[in-house]
Amino acid sequence: MEELRRPELFDVLREALRTGVEVSDDVFDRVYPDAVSYLSGTHFTPVAVARRAAELLVSRRHPAATVLDVGAGGGKACIVGSLVTGAEFVGVEQRRWLAAAAEQAASLLRADTTRFLACDALELDWSPFDGIYMFNPFYENTDPKTWIDRELPLGPALHARSIARTRERLAGTRRGTRVVTYHGFGAPRPEGFRATHREMIAGGALELWVRD
Repeated sequence: MEELRRPELFDVLREALRTGVEVSDDVFDRVYPDAVSYLSGTHFTPVAVARRAAELLVSRRHPAATVLDVGAGGGKACIVGSLVTGAEFVGVEQRRWLAAAAEQAASLLRADTTRFLACDALELDWSPFDGIYMFNPFYENTDPKTWIDRELPLGPALHARSIARTRERLAGTRRGTRVVTYHGFGAPRPEGFRATHREMIAGGALELWVRD
């Protein structure tokens, strides 16, 4: 695929994602300014993983699903998921500048079924969502080497609280809710969910749970 070097080629990238053509992360990440794209290798879901996660999250029997991405970063998983499935993806990111970058990238790629909220996902009600996606969203609390900035409070105590609150939010989801994790979410699968799929992709475990 031609490298994405000019704005008019965003449509080429969009069509490649929609039709299943392989897209490298280096190419996709050109939709972001340099101040954001450098985060991708550590903090954003790889394109191949985002595509596969979307396939697991959006059942063919329920293509009008709404998916929540907890800690969406630059919105990469949401944008890919939107273009691959046509489902609605809602990305929640606490850093406003990252949420703004996600909105801009979605606009460039015309991923019209995405939206982004600049807030704490753990303050939201998760019960309206058909699917939940998590790329180990609290890991930053455990390793200072991965800190993006000092904008948010970080540390082991916050990690423990975030895990506990995630369990509470998951407990409030509806029967049939699909949860996909990549590299886990920092704790074992909670009660009330059955594991239905696990695969290794891009160096990490991608797991699907379904609420009983």
